[in-house]
Amino acid sequence: MGLLVTMLVIVGPTAEPGAGQDQAPWTDITVDGSLLTVTAGAPGSLRLTESPGEGGGQAVHCGWFEVVTGGPVVFDIVPAVAPVVGDTYLLWCAPADGGGAPLPGYPVPAVYGERELPGAVVSTGEAARFALDSIGLQRPAVRLTPPGRQVVGVHTDLEVVSRLDYPPASAEAGPVWATVVPVFGSVEWQPGNGDTVVCGRDGACRSVFEVAPPDDLARSAVTVHWIVHERTDKTAGVWQVWGTVSLTAPLDIEVTALQAAIR
Repeated sequence: MGLLVTMLVIVGPTAEPGAGQDQAPWTDITVDGSLLTVTAGAPGSLRLTESPGEGGGQAVHCGWFEVVTGGPVVFDIVPAVAPVVGDTYLLWCAPADGGGAPLPGYPVPAVYGERELPGAVVSTGEAARFALDSIGLQRPAVRLTPPGRQVVGVHTDLEVVSRLDYPPASAEAGPVWATVVPVFGSVEWQPGNGDTVVCGRDGACRSVFEVAPPDDLARSAVTVHWIVHERTDKTAGVWQVWGTVSLTAPLDIEVTALQAAIR
C-alpha cells in the first residue's frame, strides 16, 4: 500500500454561519490546494467546561483521501482533489504531534459533508451538540384561560408556563470547543380547529372554537422554538446563529357547545 499523508494546521473559522438542524451540515474542513484537512479533539476528551478554549489538550489532525484501486490487492491512497458532498472517502486521523501514526480505528470510510466525524475524534459540531444537549430544554407546559373545558364561541388564551430562558453551556475536546445558548423565539399553537397561532413571549396565544370537535375533544399541539447562537474555535469567539431547536407537546382540550353546558 502506498500512502501520501500531509497534515496541516487549520487557521481561522471555516464553518458556514447558520449551520444547524435544518441547514447545511457542519464540516470542520479547510481546503489548501488539493488537500482537505480536519482539526479535531482527542478521543474521549469531550467534556463540559466553564472556560472554553483554555483547557489545552491533545489536537488531532485528519485528512480526507480517496482510494484508487490498482488491482485486487494493491491500492494507493491519494489526497481527495475534488470531494463531492455525499460521496465516501477515507478519513485518516492522527495526533498532531504523533509523527503521522493513525489513531486506532483509522483510516475509516467517511461521507464528505456530514455534520459529525466518524470514529473517536471530536469535531466542533459535536462539541456544540454536546453542550446543547446538556442544557436540557423543557418541552412546553401550558395553562389555559379559562381553565378546564372550553366553550364554543368563547376565546381561549394559552400561556406557556415551562422554562423559556437558559444560560449558555460550553464543551471542549483539546483545541476544539463550542459555547451555545438557546434564545427564545416564539410559540406556535395548533388548537385543533384548523388554525395556527404564533405568538411571542408576552403576547397571549388566543383562539376561538367555532364548533365543537368530534367527541368534544380538540387534539391540539404546542411548539416552542429557540434560536441557538454559538461561538467556537472556528468562529474566533464571535457569536453566530447555529440554527433552531423546536420542542412540541400534545395538548387535548375539551370543548363543548353552550347548549351542552346548560343541560
